[in-house]
Amino acid sequence: MPVWPEGSVFNGTAVTFHEPGKAEQPIVLAQQFVMFGRRVSWIGLGSYYAPFQRQCGGVPFLVSKVQPAN
Repeated sequence: MPVWPEGSVFNGTAVTFHEPGKAEQPIVLAQQFVMFGRRVSWIGLGSYYAPFQRQCGGVPFLVSKVQPAN
C-alpha cells in the first residue's frame, strides 16, 4: 500500500506527488512509473492508517520519490 507524503493529493484518476522544495509532480494512474521509498510497519504509521490495515493485505510503503518508468 503506497503511503504518499503529506501534501499529496489524489483526485480519483491521478496523484499530485508533493515533494517539499520541488515542483509538484502529477502522476496519472494509467501511466507506468517507478516509486522509491521504504517499507514500514503498520504500527509505525500511527492510528490514522489503522482502518486500512483491515482493508489492505499489503505492507505499507512510504513513497519518497517517483519518476516515469521509461
